[in-house]
Amino acid sequence: MLYLDSTSNEPFYQQLYQQIVEGIHDGTYPEGSRLPSIRACARDLHVSTNTIEQAYRLAVQEDLVLTKPGSGYFVNKQPKRDHDSFVFSKEYQADIERLKAICAPATEESDVRYDFRYDNLEPDSFPYTTWARVTRNVLFSKHAPSAARYSDPQGLFSLRKQIARHLAHEDNTRAIPEQIIVLSNTRAIISTVASLFDRTTTEVCVENPGFNEVHAGFANLGMKVSSYPAFSPTSLTLPQPKDGRQLVLFITPSCQFPTTAVLNTEQRKQLLAWAEETDSYVIVDTYGQEFQAGIRRSPSLQSMDANGRIITIGSFSRSLSPSLCISYAVLPPKLMIEWIEKNRGYHAQVPWQTQAALSSYMANGFWQNHLQKLHSSYSEKRKQLVRCLQTYMAGKIDVMDGNAGLHVLVRTKDGRSADELIASAAEYGIAVYPTDIYWADGTPRGWNFVLVGCSAIPLESIEPGIRLLTEAWFG
Repeated sequence: MLYLDSTSNEPFYQQLYQQIVEGIHDGTYPEGSRLPSIRACARDLHVSTNTIEQAYRLAVQEDLVLTKPGSGYFVNKQPKRDHDSFVFSKEYQADIERLKAICAPATEESDVRYDFRYDNLEPDSFPYTTWARVTRNVLFSKHAPSAARYSDPQGLFSLRKQIARHLAHEDNTRAIPEQIIVLSNTRAIISTVASLFDRTTTEVCVENPGFNEVHAGFANLGMKVSSYPAFSPTSLTLPQPKDGRQLVLFITPSCQFPTTAVLNTEQRKQLLAWAEETDSYVIVDTYGQEFQAGIRRSPSLQSMDANGRIITIGSFSRSLSPSLCISYAVLPPKLMIEWIEKNRGYHAQVPWQTQAALSSYMANGFWQNHLQKLHSSYSEKRKQLVRCLQTYMAGKIDVMDGNAGLHVLVRTKDGRSADELIASAAEYGIAVYPTDIYWADGTPRGWNFVLVGCSAIPLESIEPGIRLLTEAWFG
């Protein structure tokens, strides 16, 4: 049966034409069958006869339908297609079913009342109105013709200029736009960095515990990957080169993930001295630098680097939106020159309109205002989270909190495992998260910490959520 969708932007006659085509191909309208009369169809769908006739004429032009004067419109004989009798092998069909099962959309977790995750943002935190206005303005600006051309592989110069200004303002990072590459996500950053080193003679050293996707990302590219102990406020243990390999060390100094420790100034000096002595490079992930709470910031490693050993990477996913997929890398001049030589002829990874909108958003001061509001909101939520944990679970838990990032780590003093804590919380409709996935070789004995975040949960939901979590864990 033909129908019309009044909410669609597609013209009615196009909708009808597509339905006729689909109906012929799927057998709804068999060969030789008569289509509904124009008048009857117009009456049933409450449209003019011209709309129906326009759809039928398109079908006639494509030889899908024949018109017989005085009789109406009939489905034409369709040519036999070679692939109609094609049959995939059983193995191929089995792979298709496996693929569909793997890619099946996750079901909505409607039973989760309080979600203490650390990565997603509150829906209301995105500046919908301002972003829409900025996007509209760039699409109708004098620069709009750029949307019809391939962009600079490094990204729009105007955006790179704004990123350089932001980094200088945020932690005194000294970078020029020519050192910056605009990329889509962490995987793209990993691939970019890996391309600059000889995979047979380079070893990537990743924090343990640390971001598991970094370890897996470099390993999947065929690089040798090892782990070193994540730093603490009182300890920084650095690896030493072996077998003539050059080391590339990954670190999150502003908020070690997941412990939330912050690398102090003396440790930063120690790290830079190590990089120079061992001829190593350091990938500095700026994760969490915007959301350090109540602590004096140390200067950025890049601002202390006199010899081009620091590769700074960052993302707008935690501060603006994960779905925009905009990240960046700041390379030392030597590596940047090498990257340019290797990437001539390639094109930008991030769509022009997204880059242009973000550039305008930052240049007009919207970004700084947004960041200040977000910092205030996250700071308040973080304080509320810690206060509620200390109030409702006093004496019953250990909290690992470095006053940075958007989460804390919690374990109970009675020694229950993380799996038990997660399961108990889930029975009450509360989601807290495991941390064992961030350890390279299994969690240490007695670790038992779960991750309790505050990025996506509204401020007013934190106290009732923690109160209910207390009941779930301690009765």
